[in-house]
Amino acid sequence: VADQVWTATSATLSDFQAAAGGAWTFIKSITASADADVQFKNGVSDVVFDGTYNAYQVWGVGVVGASDTANVKMRISTDTGSSYKSSGYDNRYLMQGGSVGAGSQTDCFMFIDDTGTGTGERCCFRFDFYNPAQTTDFPRGNWQTSYTDSSGDSYYGAGSAIYETTGAIDAFQIIMSTGNISGIFKLYGLTGS
Repeated sequence: VADQVWTATSATLSDFQAAAGGAWTFIKSITASADADVQFKNGVSDVVFDGTYNAYQVWGVGVVGASDTANVKMRISTDTGSSYKSSGYDNRYLMQGGSVGAGSQTDCFMFIDDTGTGTGERCCFRFDFYNPAQTTDFPRGNWQTSYTDSSGDSYYGAGSAIYETTGAIDAFQIIMSTGNISGIFKLYGLTGS
């Protein structure tokens, strides 16, 4: 039976029962091929940032830019993608690999430093953000990444960010600091029960 599991209901009986809640639900996938950006917008192609889900994850797989040493960035919108915020963030991160670096950014929600374009120089990441429809707190999120930089060094990175204005998020974009972006991007939502 769809969406149910076989469950023992007593020592001698069993039955189909509703599956446990709180599952990640696939929402949308975008494959970018030398695109200017990748955008997920509320109300477009089944994307909802309206309280349907408590949290969201964005996965980036095989992400690469057109320009060597470019940075991967995520920015948010509060006007359904008519514009994206390029300031007002408090973003902290640590990158560890060929060298160790820590830093902060004020122009993006997520930051992945110095990606490469050569063979094997790809970036994979997972970004989590929470309750984007809320209106009483700063939007916030965190990320983890595995990537190879433009020198061929393997890196692990992690960071977190807030946008320092109270309000809801209704869209976000993923861009390179310079040049186009390619890769597979998937959005998931976490149900509340």
